[in-house]
Amino acid sequence: MRKVSLFVSIAFFGISLLLVSPVAFGADPIKLTFASASSKGLPTYIALEKYAELVNERGKGKYKS
Repeated sequence: MRKVSLFVSIAFFGISLLLVSPVAFGADPIKLTFASASSKGLPTYIALEKYAELVNERGKGKYKS
């Protein structure tokens, strides 16, 4: 029973290392792309532009749009 729990712990630790975000280690920022069928000047287009601005501002370099 003890060997099984040790194996599970090691396996869990190994898998968790694979799931760690590369952004945490200084990798390139995640690029977000937005698309809209709206023309410039329409409220939905303006809202997407504002959202991209807020993501860039609050993301502290993690995201790029």
